[in-house]
Amino acid sequence: ATTLVLGALFDGYVDAARRRVLDEQEAVRRAEAEARRQAEEALLVSEARFRTIFTDAAVGIGIADLDGQIVEANQSFAAMLGYTVEEFCRLSVADFVYPDDAAGMWEAYREIIEGRRDLARMQKRYRHKDGHLVWTELTASLMRDRDGTPQFTVAMVEDITDRLRLEAELRFQAVHDPLTQLPNRALFQERLAAAFATPGSRIGVCYLDLDGFKPVNDAHGHAIGDRLLVEVAQRLKACTRAGDTVARLGGDEFVLLFSELEDLRE
Repeated sequence: ATTLVLGALFDGYVDAARRRVLDEQEAVRRAEAEARRQAEEALLVSEARFRTIFTDAAVGIGIADLDGQIVEANQSFAAMLGYTVEEFCRLSVADFVYPDDAAGMWEAYREIIEGRRDLARMQKRYRHKDGHLVWTELTASLMRDRDGTPQFTVAMVEDITDRLRLEAELRFQAVHDPLTQLPNRALFQERLAAAFATPGSRIGVCYLDLDGFKPVNDAHGHAIGDRLLVEVAQRLKACTRAGDTVARLGGDEFVLLFSELEDLRE
């Protein structure tokens, strides 16, 4: 009887232990399934967030393989160059890049493709679908796989054409006379200094003002006086060569800078 009791107790213990192990295994399985579900859900949320950012970003974003074939691009990048997204993704980088970029640009891009560099920032020109050039601020980076092997290049581009045009206009206005569009005193002095700094150069400087200019202004008004100054500026420009400088110093004062006078010895 004792043996039967002990056997029953042992069987009960084993059965309880088996159920406990099975329960623990089931709990582990459920925990793993829940963790996997949460990870997949987090990944989907992350991918959806990235997709939203990629699609709706104001800056252009493009992904290309290491041969330069466009793999994916957002609407901003495609529209920046005059394409639909579908058209743009049929292109290679070589189809719209500008070949005569600044020195070092292609070297930096090659270093990225070869995995020797992960990031580069530069100003770069692209060809628009209709042929004109688009200036961009480009950030190019490298995407690697889990083993660290280069897979894709990612380009983030911002159209800065209007900004550069405005900067050029402001620079022009800073060194040119607003009435005649001739170089002003500051630009003339800069060019004169550069001419003197050239060894062995022969230059000529001619200063002139307009006799009787004040009576013209007094008798006919400043509008007529301004027209006279513009006409004088145009005639002086017509009498000089492409490399010479005609500048307005102010008022009715003009100055001419002639360079490379060796050409005029005859």
